[in-house]
Amino acid sequence: MAAVSAPRPGWELLAGPGQVNQRRYEALRAYLYESASLQQAADATGYTRDALASLVRDLRAGRLTVFAPPGVPGRKSAPKKDAARGRVIELRREGLSIYEISTRLTGEGTPLGRTAVSDILREEGFGRLLRGPEPEASISPATSGRDTRLPAAAVTDFAALPRRAHTTMAGLLLTIPDLVALDLPAMTQPILGELDDRGVKFATLRMRSPSLTRRISALTSNDFKQITLDRTGRHTKPKVAESTGVKLTSYPGTVRQLIVTGLGREAPTVIITNDYQITTKALTERYARRMTIEQRLAEIIQAFCADALSSAVNLNVDRDVVLCVLARALTAAFRLRLPGNYHDATPDTLQRRFLDTPGEVISNGDSITIKINRRAYSPVLRHADLPADTAVPWWGNRTLHWEFA
Repeated sequence: MAAVSAPRPGWELLAGPGQVNQRRYEALRAYLYESASLQQAADATGYTRDALASLVRDLRAGRLTVFAPPGVPGRKSAPKKDAARGRVIELRREGLSIYEISTRLTGEGTPLGRTAVSDILREEGFGRLLRGPEPEASISPATSGRDTRLPAAAVTDFAALPRRAHTTMAGLLLTIPDLVALDLPAMTQPILGELDDRGVKFATLRMRSPSLTRRISALTSNDFKQITLDRTGRHTKPKVAESTGVKLTSYPGTVRQLIVTGLGREAPTVIITNDYQITTKALTERYARRMTIEQRLAEIIQAFCADALSSAVNLNVDRDVVLCVLARALTAAFRLRLPGNYHDATPDTLQRRFLDTPGEVISNGDSITIKINRRAYSPVLRHADLPADTAVPWWGNRTLHWEFA
C-alpha cells in the first residue's frame, strides 16, 4: 500500500470551509455529488438538516447561485451587511428573531433592515427560530442558540419594571383604549338586568360556581325529565332539570334555569333565561345548535392547527374562539380611529402596518408612556383619533400616554 504523503503547506486554508460560498459549495457537493446523506453533509459543514434541504431546493429551482459570476461591473460588496455580520450571528445565538436583531442593530447605531438580516442568517446556515419547547437543543455549531425558551406569561409587576424598556410589539398596545372602553369585567349579570328592563329576551349560559356545582351534584334522577330534540346524530335525548325563580348574585330579578345533561359535554350545561314562554325543548335545541357550531370550530382549529397561532401552548377551543372574536372586535374599533382609507382594512393589514411596530415603554410611576418607533405609516398614527391619555383599570388606574417618533 502506498504511503499517504503529508499535506503540503497551505493545507489549513482548505481544511475547513470558511467563506459562506465555499461552505455552501462543500455541503451541496457532499450531498448531491458524493452521495452523503442530508444529515451527514449538514453535520460536516455546520448546517442544520433543514437549512441544507432549503439550499438544495433553491439550487434545483434555479434560485441559488453558488459562486458569483465573474467580471460584473459595479458594486461587488455590501459593506453594511459585512460589517454587521458578526453582530447578527451573536444576537441570533442569543435567541433573537430577525425583527429583534434589526431593532437591536438600529439601537446600537448600525441599522440593518430585516431583509439584510434574513440574508445573513440564511447565508450562515441558521435555521428557523424555534419558540416552542423541543426535546433537545440544537447541536449544530451554526445554530447553537436558536432553541429559545420564552418565559411564561405573568401579571405585570410595575414596581419591578425598568425605567425604560424596549419591546418589539409596542404597537399592539394601541388597542388598549378600545379594550378599556369594551369594559369586559362589566359584561356580567347587571347587563342582563338592563336587557330585562328594556323588554329584551335573553338566553345564556351560567357559570358553574362551586356552590352551583354542589347543588347540581345533589340532584337525583327524579329531578330530570328526558326530552327528544329534532336533530340528527347523537345526543338527541338529553335530560333537563328545570326551575324558576332562581336568584343570581347581581341580577335584580329572578330567572328560569335549565340544567341539561346528555348533550355530549362532560359537565352539565346550565342555561338561564328571562323567557318563560319558550318551551324547554325549543330552548334546549337552540343551545344544542350553538354547541354544534362550537364543535365545528373545534374541528377547524384542530385540523388547521389554528391554535398554534395564539402561543406555543395549545389553548382550549373555547378560549381560542373568544380570543379571536375579541381580537377581531379590537382591530375593528382601532380601524375606525385611523384617518384615510382604512375603514375597509383587513386585520392582517392593521397588524403589519401598525400593531407589529417596535417601541419603548417608559414607566413614570403613575403613568406609562409608549413611544412608537418611526415607520412609513407613522404619519397615520399621528393623525389617528387616539385619546391623549387613558386610565387603565387593570394597571392600577395608571395612565397610558402615547408618543410617536
